[in-house]
Amino acid sequence: MRTQQSLPLCVRGKRTGLGLPFPPVRGQRQNGAFRHVQFGTDEGERQKSFEAEKPLTEQEMTALTEVADSMLDILPCTACRYCTAHCPQQLDIPVLLSLYNETRFANGLITHMAVDALPEERRPNACIGCKSCEAVCPQQLAIADAMGDFVEKLNQPAGL
Repeated sequence: MRTQQSLPLCVRGKRTGLGLPFPPVRGQRQNGAFRHVQFGTDEGERQKSFEAEKPLTEQEMTALTEVADSMLDILPCTACRYCTAHCPQQLDIPVLLSLYNETRFANGLITHMAVDALPEERRPNACIGCKSCEAVCPQQLAIADAMGDFVEKLNQPAGL
C-alpha cells in the first residue's frame, strides 16, 4: 500500500489555484491539503475594502443596473422538454435556449463553438418557425422568435 508521501504531488492535493502541482511553501497559509494561491492584494487590504460602508458611485450603480436589466431579458426556460416532442425538426430546444441566454450576456466564442459542435440539422437555423413548441410551452415562451434572434447573433463575430 502506498503512503501519502509516495503519491505524486498532484494526487496528494498539493495544487496551486492554477491547478498545477506545487509543493507547500513554508509560511504559506493552507486549508487541509490544498494550497490557496491568491493574486493581487494581501488579505489585510482585501479586508479593509469591506470595513467602511461606502455608497456606490454613479458609474458603479449604472453598471450594476445594466447587468440587472440584462438578466431580466433572458428566457426563463425550465427545461421541461414538452416542446421537444412537438418540434418537427427534433431540435433540443432547452439546450438551444440555454445557449441563447448565454448570448444575452456575452456573444462569446464558447457559445459559437457549442453550436458549431451540434449537427447542422439540430442548430437554431433549422427551426422552421412553425411554433408547435410554443403551443405546449408552460412558460409561454416565444421560442420561434428566440431561434431567429439566436441565428442573427450567431452570424455576428464572437464577442460582439
